Formats: sequence, C-alpha cells, structure tokens
Amino acid sequence: MIHKIYASDSRFKTIEFQSGLNVILADKHQSSDEKDSRNGLGKTTSINIIHFCLGANLNKKIFPVDLINDWTFFLEIDLCNEKIISARSISNPSVVRVEGNLTLLPISPETDEKEHYRFFKVEDWKKLLGICLFGLSTPSRPQYVPTFRNLISYFIRTGIDAYSKPFTYFRNQPPWSVQVHNAFLLRLNWDHASTVQDIKDKNKAVTALDKAIKIGIVSSQGELEAERVTLQAELDKAKKALSSFKVHPQYQEIQEKTNTLTRDIHALSNNNLILRRKLERYEDSIKSEEAPDDSALAQLYEEAGFHFGDALKKTLEEAKIFHEEIVHNRKHFLQAEVEEIKNNIIVHENRIKEKSSERAEFMLVLQTHGALEEFTVF
Repeated sequence: MIHKIYASDSRFKTIEFQSGLNVILADKHQSSDEKDSRNGLGKTTSINIIHFCLGANLNKKIFPVDLINDWTFFLEIDLCNEKIISARSISNPSVVRVEGNLTLLPISPETDEKEHYRFFKVEDWKKLLGICLFGLSTPSRPQYVPTFRNLISYFIRTGIDAYSKPFTYFRNQPPWSVQVHNAFLLRLNWDHASTVQDIKDKNKAVTALDKAIKIGIVSSQGELEAERVTLQAELDKAKKALSSFKVHPQYQEIQEKTNTLTRDIHALSNNNLILRRKLERYEDSIKSEEAPDDSALAQLYEEAGFHFGDALKKTLEEAKIFHEEIVHNRKHFLQAEVEEIKNNIIVHENRIKEKSSERAEFMLVLQTHGALEEFTVF
C-alpha cells in the first residue's frame, strides 16, 4: 500500500492515502463559473509522480524540470511487510534513497560511504518492487517476460488510451506484451505466450532467410555445405595446432631477454665496424710515416752557392736525429693503438659469439613454445 507522497519543496501539497478507495478530485466552489473546469489541477501530474517514484523514466514533457530540478519526491510504501520511505530526486534520478527496516528485504541496498545513506540503483529498485508487489522471480529467458514497470502500468494508468481497452494500457501495445502480462495477472501460464512469440520470431527469421536464398543474398544449401567442409578442415587444423601448442611460463621474460641480446649484438657489431675503420687508418699512417730528407735541403743550399759551416751542419744533424725520434715514437704509439684495437675487436667478436649462442637457445624456446595469452586467444 502507498501511504503518502510528498516533496522536499513545501509548495507541493502532501498526498496521503487511506485504506480502501481513494479519490483525488478537483472540486468547484460557489464562486466558480462555467469557464472554470477540473482540468490542469494536478491529478495526472500526481499519477506521474507516483510512477516516477516507482522507477519510471523522467517524463520531461510533463515535469517542468528546469523549475523543479532541486526537488526530491518521497514515497511511503509497504514492501515485503515493511514500511519503506523512498526518495528520488529530479537532479539525480539514477538512484533511490531508502529508509526503514531494510534488513528483511530480498535485495539489500547499497551504502554511500561518504554521506552515509542507503540506496538502490533504479534497476535494482524496480527488481525489488517486482518481487515485493508481484512476486516476480528471475526470468528463465532473456526476453518476452513480465516486468514490474509493465505490470504496475495496468494498475496506475496514464494517457488518453489508458482505459480504452481493459487488456492494454497504451495504444499499439505489442501483442506479446498484452498476452504475457495479462496471463501473469490472471495467474495463467504466461510462459506459453512467451514461447509463442519466440516461435513467431524464428518463423520470421526462417521466412526472411528463405527469401534471401531465393534472390541470392544468402548462399544455397550446397554452397553452405561446401563452406562447412572448408571451415571443418580449418577447425581440424587449428585443433591439431592447439594440441601441440606448448605454453612456457616464462615466455614473456625470455622474449625480453632475446630482444635485449639482439640489441647488444647489434651494438657490438657497430662498435667493431668503427674499430676496423680506425685500424685501417692507423695502419696506413704507420706505413706512410718517414723522417724528412735533410740532404735535399743541404743540396738546395749548395746549389744556391752557399757553403754550410761545421756548426750549421751539426745543427742539421741534430734536427735529423730529432725528427727520426719523433717518427719512431709516433710509429710506436700507432702500433700500440693498433694492438689495442685488435684486442678490442677480438673481445667484441667473442662477446658476439657468446650472446648469439645464448640468443639461439632462447629463440629455440620461443619457436617451440608460446605464451599463455597466445594459447588463450588460440
């Protein structure tokens, strides 16, 4: 039973219900004339507010949302032998706050840890209403089943055509909905009506498929059989590959190590290339390094008509020795550099061989095994 409806704004007049028949009537006063009517005084709005509190979508054509955006509507209702106060706001209609003895409800509400209130999401709220008011259970099929919102709409009717026919609550209501919900309310086996609709859907699908085959949109039986054989062969091949698929628990780690080794090998190879070019330049320098020819300088002066004294000849001799020592020292330095470069090249080549051998072992594991993710996708 619904006991009371009220709002957070005092301008809304509280509506209280008593046991038995309740009538909401817009009365006329002695001062009313022929132009005054009982229309537009809030009767239909009150019904839509009840629907809103019972989980219906917010009808923006009926509610002046911009004017009442900060309003919250409250509903006092008996659910599963407990008096519950529910609150649903215009600004946040996706949740329904609840108060009362909630421990015995078949669906437990959630708790807002920040503001410390109990609430239901709208879908859960409608499930709870369906259980408590109509005894609905979890449906055994995904569609064509009775729902709370459809059932309650037979009892709280809105719209021009709401009372046109006793077995429908709105115009153009789908036949399956009429049959399923009326069968449920009359305590008949509604599952038969749902099954009939499933059969109708399948019949439509078969008819559409038959038409598609006739005009060539869908393959014929023979073409489908050929495609089936091809798919079966692919499936057998995949099963065979799957049966021999080996999962390695450290596949990702081995793959990362393999990539690291590959990068190291490339780096060592690049360094060796640089060292070999440097080695060629040093060896060419050793071959081309020679002391300057001082006799050519002496001959030049003699031909020019000069004679060198002993002191000058001694200075030239010392210069020659000095240059020979420079050349000797440079050759010695270059030879030492050449030996060091050759040693570095050998060290790099050995490291390349070691890393290549290690990488080959890892590559063998990667080729014969797979990751768990690959197995799952497979």
